[in-house]
Amino acid sequence: MVAGAEGIPEPDQYEVLSLAAALARFTQFEFDAEDWDIDDHDALEVVYLRGDYTLDSRWDEALAFSRTGRCILLVEGNLRVSDGTNFSLWVTGDVHADELYLEEESLQCMGTVHVKYFAQLYADDHEAVRSSPRITLNTPYLFSWFYSVSDIKLSRDTLVFLLANWDYSHHSSLPGTVIPWHDARYVLRDEHQYLIDEDWHDSACWDLGAIRQALLNGESILREGVTVKGIQTYQAAADAERMNDKRLAWLYYREAAQLAPGYYPACYGMGRRMKDVGAVEQALPYLERAATLYPPVQTCLLNEAAFEAIITACWLGLEERAGDTLDQYILYNQHYKMRRARAEVFLMTGYLEEARRDLDAVLKMDENYGTALWLRGLVAWKMGKHDEANEWQRRAIAQHVVYAASYETHHCAAFLWDNKIVVDWETLVLNDVKPAHNG
Repeated sequence: MVAGAEGIPEPDQYEVLSLAAALARFTQFEFDAEDWDIDDHDALEVVYLRGDYTLDSRWDEALAFSRTGRCILLVEGNLRVSDGTNFSLWVTGDVHADELYLEEESLQCMGTVHVKYFAQLYADDHEAVRSSPRITLNTPYLFSWFYSVSDIKLSRDTLVFLLANWDYSHHSSLPGTVIPWHDARYVLRDEHQYLIDEDWHDSACWDLGAIRQALLNGESILREGVTVKGIQTYQAAADAERMNDKRLAWLYYREAAQLAPGYYPACYGMGRRMKDVGAVEQALPYLERAATLYPPVQTCLLNEAAFEAIITACWLGLEERAGDTLDQYILYNQHYKMRRARAEVFLMTGYLEEARRDLDAVLKMDENYGTALWLRGLVAWKMGKHDEANEWQRRAIAQHVVYAASYETHHCAAFLWDNKIVVDWETLVLNDVKPAHNG
């Protein structure tokens, strides 16, 4: 679309219609009168323009915007939005913008909304998930905080950074390619993220100011080696997980890691899935590689790949390897579970007092952490304090009977493995394993 007429419309270029007249004339538009008194409803006016226009912030004053009066702008044609406006926009054609802030009922567009850089939906608070405008949206990125995106038609390749309630954010049938909750940290470059203190915090980690500037400069906002195709393939692995097909999930994780070698969840998925089935020796290199991909800017959230790589190396009797991995990540990953990992390294290398201090600190953060309770008992046992050890173990068993493992025969928490196996997944080809689709 060629940009429409710029500047402020002259009085002879527009009409002022009553809301009722506008709705009677343009039946494709809707108005929700539920929150309006009938007298207020009758006072509402619509500014009607015919043709293509470029809207800027001066229009509000020039066209006498009023929240309880003249509050709707109806364009029979196309509209380019170059600045913000308080008007609700009704457009019969297309809408174009470099960046667009959307609100519930703020926009009705019968064509397509084209946004060059990104669109955003931000609620006033997190008390409820708001409804988005029902539009067809063409944009590379959509950032949505406590808004539903279910009514927006999106390309599969649109990255949707979505933070709403947990279940909705992780729903598999949402439009676009959804990056739920704090998974944005695996996608966005470090300089485009805010620090998140806790994984359950519902504040968004994306820094839209930094993202805006990067896109204006023609720079990518995605982490090195992260691709949309890789993220989409990773989501296919999640579908296989829901079918409890561990082998197929692993193959999809591998495919995702090949398409997006910098995407932490794909590589971590390979290591985690092998470890979960007992293929721990095969899992370790993938966990170590994934640990290097974790965003160092997020110092408060757990680098789970690093944590599991350290523990796995310990349980395999590779204390030096575990210590080397620990040294790489302990300084910038402040999550208490990293101290639990360090405690096991200390314990296995004979530094009992250091292990005790770490475990005491961990249990202050999580007093019901079963493995930490059991390890704390092991430290006491090795110090010759058997009565104290038994008390720690009693508390651990209260969490799960698996912690009845004897301190006389177990010198780390490797008993938590049911078995050690070797899998043939690395020799398989995804296309040979994928289920056939009918139709």
